[in-house]
Amino acid sequence: MTKLADNKPPTVMLVDDNPETLEATASLLRYEGFRILAQAGPFGVTAQVGRERPDLVVLDVMMPGLSGDGLGRVIRESSFVPIVFFSAMPEEQLRDIAVRTSGATYVLKSEGISYLAEEIRRRLKLVPSKSARY
Repeated sequence: MTKLADNKPPTVMLVDDNPETLEATASLLRYEGFRILAQAGPFGVTAQVGRERPDLVVLDVMMPGLSGDGLGRVIRESSFVPIVFFSAMPEEQLRDIAVRTSGATYVLKSEGISYLAEEIRRRLKLVPSKSARY
């Protein structure tokens, strides 16, 4: 099981506008040992980040109303919480978004939930980093 230094499971806020993707990703990350705060869409996320203080935020990029990269910039104005962009968009575009958002990285949805869980662990320094993508 995944644990932080205080022996509690890491809290990950997961934001995606697709209910099926949100539920499937949340279920698999729970199975991987994370406590999940699932948010269906971008609105209200910054207030929830302030209230809940998650250890990491996973953001879909292509959401209506406020894109994940825009939301990442808003979050960054008030918090240094690690951000992982999780999207099906082309890797080059996703990499550029992560570079523009200080402290962010990315995982392609095609790489799967297991890879996302590994990246979350790396970002939270729960396992040694073999490679970092920015």
